[in-house]
Amino acid sequence: AKNVNDATVQKEILAKAIDISFPTGDDSDYNLNVDLFDEIIPEESVVNFYKVKIELKLKKKVDGKQWPTLETSELTATIQDVTTSKPEYPSSSKTKKDWSQIDHDIEKEMKNDKPEGDEALNGLFKEIYK
Repeated sequence: AKNVNDATVQKEILAKAIDISFPTGDDSDYNLNVDLFDEIIPEESVVNFYKVKIELKLKKKVDGKQWPTLETSELTATIQDVTTSKPEYPSSSKTKKDWSQIDHDIEKEMKNDKPEGDEALNGLFKEIYK
């Protein structure tokens, strides 16, 4: 797409899609239709035409969210559903463990533990001399 005239370009930037078309030098049209993985902010997204390239700058609606691909498909729709669930920690074990639940159980157990040794003795004196 060399020497594209900006006046002949038809571009439409939507929240979940981009459509760009322009005539090429050999009497045909180039069409780019992309269904995006997630939403963008069309007002803050820009298409720039240079001598030998076309540059798209897209502003994601949700900053910091990583897209596994630019375009959406049935597979990426499944990926998007999975990414909304809670994270899993990598493991070579065949059984899955909910580490968040284990952390919660340990905290609960530590609260219920009775003090031992010097800590128990200090606790006793604190109760006596209140």
